[in-house]
Amino acid sequence: MPHRLPVSAFHRLLLSQATTRVPDFANQRARLASVVIEVAGSAVLGVRRLNFDVLEFDANGRLDARRYGAQQAARLDSMVSAVLGEPTAPSGVIDATDRFKARGGTWTPDPELRRRI
Repeated sequence: MPHRLPVSAFHRLLLSQATTRVPDFANQRARLASVVIEVAGSAVLGVRRLNFDVLEFDANGRLDARRYGAQQAARLDSMVSAVLGEPTAPSGVIDATDRFKARGGTWTPDPELRRRI
């Protein structure tokens, strides 16, 4: 069942405040779709960004903000590596740790769900 979560509430979850929790999500993983829409006056100019993340909650419904932050940092590192090139060890092996960590914190909606979002 979809839940709408205001950005301000999500930010409180990220701050890991003991009082900020979502009991419905206790001991669960939840899929998050973040949408950034550009608006001028009252006219919607379009969707500018879509992010699809996986959030993990503890037994009390608190977000594992440390894990989420590590996944976001890994996603940024992967994007930077795509532009600057992957660092290669002397053995010729590429360290793909960040790529796998970032991928574990995301999901891909099917085309119909993406359209509805």
